[in-house]
Amino acid sequence: MLGCCTALAGIVTSAQAQSTAPQTAAATPKTAALQEVVVTAERRSTNVQKAAVSITAVTGKDLAAQGRYSLREILQNIPGVVAIDPSATTSQGGSDMQGNYITIRGVTPNTDPGAGPSVLSAPPTTGVYVDGVYEGIGSGYDIQRVELERGPQGTLYGRSATSGVYAVYTVDPVLNKYAGTAGIEFGNHALRHFTGAVNIPLGDVLATRISADSYRRDGYQTGTDGDQENDGARVKLLYKPSDQISAQVNAAMQNSREHNGGTDFGYPADYIAGDTKVIDNPAPVGSGHDHSNQFWGQFEYNPGFATISFVPTYRTFTQNATQYTSGIGGYHLSEILHTPLDNFQTYELRAASNEGSPVKWQAGANLYRNDLFNTNSNVVVPHSNGYPLDSNGNPVTEVGNVVTSKRTTDYSVFGEATIPVFTGTRVTLGARYDWTTVDTQQQNTVSLNFPQDLFGLAPVDLDTLNVNSAQGLSNFRNFTYKVRIEHDLTSHNLIYATVSTGFVPGNVSVAEVNAVPPATSPSAVIYDLASETLTAYEVGSKNRFFDNRLQADLSAYYYDYGGFQTLYTPNPLNPFVEDSIAVPAHNYGFELETVYSLTPYDKAGVNFSYDQSHYVNMPATFAESVAYKTLRAGVIPYTLVANYDHTVAFASGDSIDLHADMHLDGPYQAAAQSAYTLGLYPIFDQLEHVPVHVIGNLNATWSPAAGNYSITAYVRNVANTSYVFPFQIAEPQVGANVTYTDPRTMGLMGTVKF
Repeated sequence: MLGCCTALAGIVTSAQAQSTAPQTAAATPKTAALQEVVVTAERRSTNVQKAAVSITAVTGKDLAAQGRYSLREILQNIPGVVAIDPSATTSQGGSDMQGNYITIRGVTPNTDPGAGPSVLSAPPTTGVYVDGVYEGIGSGYDIQRVELERGPQGTLYGRSATSGVYAVYTVDPVLNKYAGTAGIEFGNHALRHFTGAVNIPLGDVLATRISADSYRRDGYQTGTDGDQENDGARVKLLYKPSDQISAQVNAAMQNSREHNGGTDFGYPADYIAGDTKVIDNPAPVGSGHDHSNQFWGQFEYNPGFATISFVPTYRTFTQNATQYTSGIGGYHLSEILHTPLDNFQTYELRAASNEGSPVKWQAGANLYRNDLFNTNSNVVVPHSNGYPLDSNGNPVTEVGNVVTSKRTTDYSVFGEATIPVFTGTRVTLGARYDWTTVDTQQQNTVSLNFPQDLFGLAPVDLDTLNVNSAQGLSNFRNFTYKVRIEHDLTSHNLIYATVSTGFVPGNVSVAEVNAVPPATSPSAVIYDLASETLTAYEVGSKNRFFDNRLQADLSAYYYDYGGFQTLYTPNPLNPFVEDSIAVPAHNYGFELETVYSLTPYDKAGVNFSYDQSHYVNMPATFAESVAYKTLRAGVIPYTLVANYDHTVAFASGDSIDLHADMHLDGPYQAAAQSAYTLGLYPIFDQLEHVPVHVIGNLNATWSPAAGNYSITAYVRNVANTSYVFPFQIAEPQVGANVTYTDPRTMGLMGTVKF
């Protein structure tokens, strides 16, 4: 690939020299050239085409024009990335980590983001940073830009990121300037969205920016099933007495309520009859309420030789949620999630070279601490006939519960330097060391005879196991590194090759393990989950051709997992209990991003990604349990995104910006199924299969010559195509909870700037 890029750069450069020599400046309008984009994902400002890393940047202006605010909407058209929103699941538990909803290059989150308290504070594979804060809140409004960086980035950031970094930058205060924005949006499904921000100078060296956001929408299936209520607010106060000193203190809050009852693929009789229709879940609609507060500072000082920065953060998260599962012997199961304590503290100290330094370097240290206490209670919801009776005639009321108290502490040091070695050639060396301590105390009660006791086939048998502080204490020491070489073929063509490593620390928990009867009866045991380790190899090329009118960026990768953290069912007779395990795996693929400015008023782009993931050298117990022996489920094999923008300019100075995009995903198995269940009910193979699907979107924005306001109309999923995405495939006794793609949605937005 590098050889082809070198040859292509030479051919195109020669062709440009021959074709452009006799032309005048007017022959190629300057406005037709692609704009330069500055990013900071590598913790320093640089032109995105000069950054030797696979990165995609999107401005907040473009996101607002397209009506994209949620995590899934923002990342939807970025190649190699799959994201879901918490509201897209049948769970009301959600997660206190946005990274647990993002998959980059087939590196899926190590736990199911809808599974409840076991997921809270679980380290995600994607590092999310909002205004420099690890897993910060308020990432959906007053956005300056977003950046998605693929590949391990632990040598740059204070909390390691195995698959990459998703960085959101909201608008900062500006000195000596009154300014503000206000927006209002209405759409179908009773969408009401209000957002606004104001910048207020407080003298010559002080300024503040206050922003707020309120979002309401009914459910897509019914009015209550899936409706959302989200509110957020943020205050930033800037003190900047000189170019060498900057201090910013900030506060934010976030409040969300969601309702979702989910849908089913039917019941056991439907499976046996071969009926694959999707039906409404008859269980009650559950609700979830999450609330977060965050306080943080951003302090910078440049004594002359470098910029020293310090970012302290304190964030809280509380949760109260109830979700229901239906179809088990005619009874509903209620899962009550309660998290009164989930506090985060991070302290990052970093020093970085000044702009223009021949050697670009940075080094830092980070402290991360999380204190968590939560409960997960699973009970049977009685109907008019009361509770079900077990084989001894006793009522079955409880399925199990988990009470967890956990403290996670991570100390890390990191740094890297980019050194010029020859003209146009640079080498980057980076390293990181983490010392992670996970201190877990847990009381886990599991039903060893569930669901047989529900059907009156076995007595209630609850087994409780306590994990004390000595058993639940684990230490993980991890060293990661980065080595990269890059070379400028021309001023507009760059090639690079990188080897880097990443990790996700392990954990301690309790699960049920059982041999098939008549062997030993089930029991609850303590197990340790090993760290997830990854070695990534990547080559890439970044190019601008034809007087900066064509951009073509290509990257290819190969990932070698020492252990990929995943789930499996060790006991096929009790499919409701899963264990975690680290399994070796290989990922490989490539991404191509192109954009071409046809005229000053027309721009087209095509992005393509190809991703594959395979298990290798599987442990025997895992290999016996999982149905798909090689190709990992849940990984989309290829994605194609095409977009077109056209500006209609009027003599009056008014303009209309038109945008269209198309998103195509290839077929894949959406969930990992056990071999035991798939052998009994082959229809699950069909239920879990997601076919090729295409979604198209349109929007138009009218702006007057004055430019102080605009009106946008949009339509998403124009064809109103509907695809079923299995979210959590349970065993035949339960049915299969699923998620639909969003139906056709339409909206109208008005924005005012002052």
